[in-house]
Amino acid sequence: LSTFRTPEMNIQKVIARRVAMELADGWAVNIGFGISANVPRILLEEGLHGDVTWVIEQGAVGGVPNAKVVVLGGGVAGQNAANIALGMGAEVTMLDTDLDKLRMSFWRYDNRVRQIASSKLSVREEVLGADMVIGTVLIPGAKTPKLVTNEMVSKMKPGSVLVDVAIDQGGCFETSHATTHAEPTFEVDGVIHYCVANMPGAVARTSTIALNNATIGHALAIADKG
Repeated sequence: LSTFRTPEMNIQKVIARRVAMELADGWAVNIGFGISANVPRILLEEGLHGDVTWVIEQGAVGGVPNAKVVVLGGGVAGQNAANIALGMGAEVTMLDTDLDKLRMSFWRYDNRVRQIASSKLSVREEVLGADMVIGTVLIPGAKTPKLVTNEMVSKMKPGSVLVDVAIDQGGCFETSHATTHAEPTFEVDGVIHYCVANMPGAVARTSTIALNNATIGHALAIADKG
């Protein structure tokens, strides 16, 4: 394959250019090692660097400490968030009160994700040392508990990121408020918050198909009963 690799045909540069364009358009993009190194240069070449709010490197670079990602909640959203962060080379820690979910993540990720029983003390310790915290806590039929307080946010590392997937149920960070895809982020005490309501709307086609797959059985059951 290396025989046919030229600067014009280098697949990493092609992908990096696409990633650069999507970042400039405000999309959140997962960037793998090798490709991410080309993105800043391409942004400069295209004159798009001023349009990108932030990019976070999660790991997979020799000699550089991996980013520490903390996932609050071990449900479907939490498991998928851990999967993406792990794939990007981050050190991932998952917290939940359900020990069965934590055991499942142990086997699913071959013990590459740290699992910790959630408590006020464990949440505080992990959040203060994190580069990114992803809140995926969901209590069906109830408002999401505020697991991360204003005081905790004020003591986080400057430039760290909070992603509140639970924002549609009120959010699990005290500093959260709903944002839009047009203006997705805001900053509190030097910590970047991403609290977009209806996050799946960023990938409308994929999320619509997934929702249809999850609900079609119920719809057919109702139809069969007249």
